[in-house]
Parts: sequence; C-alpha cells; structure tokens
Amino acid sequence: MAAFMLLDEGSGHLGRHSHQREGEGDQQCAASSPETMEARSRSTSKPSSTSPATRRGSTSWPELLGASAVANISKSLFIISVGSNDIFEHYDANDTSTGQNYITTLISTYETHLRNLYELGARRFGIISVGALGCCPILRSKYGGCCLEPMNRDAQLFYTALRDLLQKLSSECKGLMYALGDSYDMSKYILDHPDKSGN
Repeated sequence: MAAFMLLDEGSGHLGRHSHQREGEGDQQCAASSPETMEARSRSTSKPSSTSPATRRGSTSWPELLGASAVANISKSLFIISVGSNDIFEHYDANDTSTGQNYITTLISTYETHLRNLYELGARRFGIISVGALGCCPILRSKYGGCCLEPMNRDAQLFYTALRDLLQKLSSECKGLMYALGDSYDMSKYILDHPDKSGN
C-alpha cells in the first residue's frame, strides 16, 4: 500500500542523488517526543493550542487510530516536499538572504512534523529538498537573466540541514527508512545544460 502525502508543490524527484538509510536505533524517538519538543521550544515560541499533546490529551495517536489504521500507515510511503515557499516569503519580507538561522528554524519545524508522523506509525519517507530557488523565472527576469545566488545558497543550506536531520532521525527512530532527493542539483544541472536535458 502506498499513500502519497504531498505537503507542497516542490520540484525534483526521487532518483539521481538520492540516499536511503534504515534506522537501527532502539529509542523509538522517545527522547524527542512532541511533548518534549514543545517544552524545549517554550523559551522561543508560544505553544500552539493545536499541538499533539493538546489535541489528544493523555491518549496516544496509535490508541486513537486503532491497530488497523496504524498498520496501514506503517506500510505507506509518505512523499514530502516543503520549504520553497517558506524561503521565498521570508526572503521577500526581509529583502536579504534568509541565512543559517532561518534555515535552522525551518528544519526544527520539519523535525517536529516528521516525528509526529513517526508517532502515527509512518516509517517510510520520500523526501524532496528545495530546488534552485534563485533561478526561478521571475527572479532571473528581475536580475538580467542571472540567478539570485544568495537564495541558491539558502537552498543548499536547507538541503544540507535536511540531510543531517534525516541521518539523525534514522539513527534514533527504529525502522525509519527514507530516500532524499536533491532537487537543487537536479534542477541546476538542467539549467546549466539545457542541450543535454531535452531543451
């Protein structure tokens, strides 16, 4: 069974430059449960009224869903591609490169959602990173046909941070498997070699 959970419209596909790793950890992600992360983030952000702990009280998601639903979720493949709009909007609002601090914030949020999915029973993920954002048509038209390299650097920072996060989760979360698609390299190759890419 394969359930495709498209959380955003991202470019790229799982294939060239993909990575796969099977978790061998014994912690079942308990050390960084949603409740633990919520407490850890109180100093920097206001807890959401719709956090996992608030929504379910003292009952776990598996108990709420039932064994049959959890079994189906554990057999499903979750395809996730997010981050592009966040970087675009933050860049527009600040008129500057987002930088490492903002990328770290995005990855922290990403981690929270992945751990929540894991708690629901998800074990197999196809993750697609952001593409060459600085080379999108509207930016190239604005900068005389050239790519906006600061935004491309942010895209590369995002990929590196996401790769490190997935490696960490695969070691902490037993049974977690993933494939990471490097959309930046794939889209940049097409832009740099149009004659070899059918254009």
